[in-house]
Amino acid sequence: PAPTPAPTPVPTAAPTLAPVAPVGCTWASPHGGSMALCENDQQSWTCVNKGYGQRKQCPKDLPIMCANKGCGGGEDYCCEKDCTNKGGARPCI
Repeated sequence: PAPTPAPTPVPTAAPTLAPVAPVGCTWASPHGGSMALCENDQQSWTCVNKGYGQRKQCPKDLPIMCANKGCGGGEDYCCEKDCTNKGGARPCI
């Protein structure tokens, strides 16, 4: 009699990875603090006016960075739960 063929191995599914913000788009995900995180890593609601650079991440309670720069004295991108009235979410270009 012919030998029994080996069973076909079951393919292993690729693991599902958590979404990661694209490199250079730090604003695409919030940080754990309570205020906006500025480019110099200070937390403030008036990053540009204080000379800290632009906001680079929003806090977890207001996790979406909006496209409009109408916050922080009109110099900073806004952090909101919904950016519908602030130009939508800031795009990652």
